Amino acid sequence: MEAVASVDMGVAEGEFLAVLGPSGCGKTTLLRLIAGLEHPTSGQILFRGQPVRGPGRERALMFQEPRLFPWLTVEKNIAVAGDPAKVDVLLETMGLTSFRHSYPHELSGGMARRASLARALMSDPDVMLLDEPISSLDLAVRRELQGEVHRVWQRGLTCVLVTHELEEALVMATRVIVLSPRPAKVLYDGRVPLDFPRNRRSEPYQAVKADVNKVLEGLHG
Repeated sequence: MEAVASVDMGVAEGEFLAVLGPSGCGKTTLLRLIAGLEHPTSGQILFRGQPVRGPGRERALMFQEPRLFPWLTVEKNIAVAGDPAKVDVLLETMGLTSFRHSYPHELSGGMARRASLARALMSDPDVMLLDEPISSLDLAVRRELQGEVHRVWQRGLTCVLVTHELEEALVMATRVIVLSPRPAKVLYDGRVPLDFPRNRRSEPYQAVKADVNKVLEGLHG
C-alpha cells in the first residue's frame, strides 16, 4: 500500500518544520525515509544534494517512545550513542545530572524523554527528526520539553517535527505543512511569520492558527 504519494519539498538548513496530518497519513513514514530507515519505491531523498541510502549520524531520529535500554543507567544509555566524554555536558544540559545512575523504570515520562533527547544529541546531528516525542505527556511537562527541544534547535540544528497538535506546531515551528490522508500529499505549506517566544493570544498568532485550522478542518469535512 502506498504511504506517501507526491511529496515534493525541501527543508532549509536551520529551519524548524512541523508536519501535521491525520493518523496513518504517512507522517512517520516520511521521517523514516529521511532518516534512511526505509527506502522510497520511487523518487528519492537527498541530503545536501546526495541520495540518502541508509541511516547516518548527521540525521538523528527521536521516536514517540523513549526506547531506552532498560538494563542500562541513564548515563550509560546516553554514552552508548557516542563519545562518553560528552555525557556530563548532556546530562547537565538536559537537567539529568542527579539521575545519571537511575534506570529507565525509575524515571518519569518527562525525564525519560530528556534522556532520549540527550542520547539523540550524542552524535552531534545536523538534523533532528522528531516523531511526536512528547505527545503523551501532560500539558505542563509537554510545554517544558517543547522549550528544551526549542533550545536545542536554536543551537544551530535543523528540526522536522511530526505532531498531531496544531498548537505545538505553531509554538515551535518556522514552517508548517499539512498532509492529506494516505497516500500523503501536501495540502498546505506555509511559513509562520512570528517572532519567538510566541504569544498564543496575540492576533497574528490567532490569524495563522485560523488559516492552518481551515485546512485541518477540511480533512474531516
